[in-house]
Amino acid sequence: MALTVPQSYFEGFEHFSFPNLWLIHLEVELTPPVLDFLDRHRLHIRDLSIPYDVDPQMSICTFPALELYSGAFELIPAFLPGRPVRSIISDICATDEVENVLPALRMTTVPLEEISFTSETWNLRFFECLSRYAPDVLDIEFRSDDEDADGIEVS
Repeated sequence: MALTVPQSYFEGFEHFSFPNLWLIHLEVELTPPVLDFLDRHRLHIRDLSIPYDVDPQMSICTFPALELYSGAFELIPAFLPGRPVRSIISDICATDEVENVLPALRMTTVPLEEISFTSETWNLRFFECLSRYAPDVLDIEFRSDDEDADGIEVS
């Protein structure tokens, strides 16, 4: 079961449960009712997409079955360690502290298969860390909004 719900309806979802929910793509603010909903379904969620503008200090539950993560770059360490994550989609920028985030890539319980990042600029530190912490990744896609740079895709 996949679920996409408008923000205004999530207040009513506060007490609902969907025992077979495994995919959730949120384009809403992570309010307390939304966080309660996620916490109730966390054991079965395998595919999670959360807003990119989430406060990295926000306390979000972990998802033991998580295989695909799409969301804020800063939250990668919260979702990867000890999880079977195979695919990551995120945005980064040149100011991100990649040395603090990317070490989490080697803490997944299965090898990463696919990583896709979008950035405003090229970031050589990112690629250095990526080669160190995810050397066995099968598919890398890096897109940049930098006018002087073409995208790169490595398989």
